[in-house]
Amino acid sequence: MLQDRTRKIVVGGILSAVSIFLGITKWGFLPWITGTSITIMTVPVVIGAVLEGPVVGLAVGLIFGVFSLIQAAVAPNGPGDVTFTNPLYSVLPRLFIGPVAWLVWRALQRWQVPGLIVTGIAGALTNTVLVLGLLG
Repeated sequence: MLQDRTRKIVVGGILSAVSIFLGITKWGFLPWITGTSITIMTVPVVIGAVLEGPVVGLAVGLIFGVFSLIQAAVAPNGPGDVTFTNPLYSVLPRLFIGPVAWLVWRALQRWQVPGLIVTGIAGALTNTVLVLGLLG
């Protein structure tokens, strides 16, 4: 029991550090033609959810959302990034990536490789659908 909790803290800390690194270096936010950024920061969130559950995924997703907010406020890549200074658009959708990825993984855990592929796609689509849905 104690080992499980320690493992969750360690894995969550490492993935949080990866997210912080991607956010600080801006490697996690790639400029796109439309004046907004596309992101690869969903990857640590999905990995955290698969390895350690929805709480770790939610925590890493929160770090992703906060860095999205900071990126939009401090150094936007274009006029579309200014919208993400509102936490409703930058933080809230990112909180759902981990729990949704965990639910999909739990449902498809029996089939390892296809399950992981579908889980990654589900995490990315959760981010995309929620962000675009809120913008619309």
